Amino acid sequence: MNRENTDNTGKAYNVEVQRLVAGASIRRARFYAAMVDVTLLDRGQPYEELPERYTILIAEEDKYNKGMPAYHIENRILELDYAPAGDGGHIIYVNGQYRNTETPIGKLMHDFFCTKPEDIITPLLRERVYYLKKTEGGQKEMCQIMENRVLQDKIEQAKKIIRTGKYSLDTISEIIGLPLAVVEELAQQKSA
Repeated sequence: MNRENTDNTGKAYNVEVQRLVAGASIRRARFYAAMVDVTLLDRGQPYEELPERYTILIAEEDKYNKGMPAYHIENRILELDYAPAGDGGHIIYVNGQYRNTETPIGKLMHDFFCTKPEDIITPLLRERVYYLKKTEGGQKEMCQIMENRVLQDKIEQAKKIIRTGKYSLDTISEIIGLPLAVVEELAQQKSA
């Protein structure tokens, strides 16, 4: 079970940020939700133990153009007067244009799109962003995070190329920029 994105009650969360509304389709949200769901149960675990799951898409624009702070999408049973299905799946679109700072979502969207830490309203977020952007320790931390991200991307690319079987491990190592030993280990994992 993937517990990385769960709260202390066991509810699972997946937050995705989508700059363009065109890329924030409901089918994409459904796909993200399904990808999270498959990680939430161990093999043989009863389906009834599948926890509540929230897929939250923050779009830069108002997806439905109604000015709402968020849009909650739930499965409903048509023949029972649209009663909730109770499947535990929830999709929420957050309107990134909503900036009413008297509301929690408006305040968050304001802060989310600030480019300078001093413009952020929420103290904890302001302090963290200031640390990451303006201090030597924070900048080092961000560099490490980015280096880890780049490494993970290279590993994923190497796995995809290995699966094709079209290139030698030496060539993959050279193309992707990973040490040959790492590529060889990835190839062994694939065959295991």
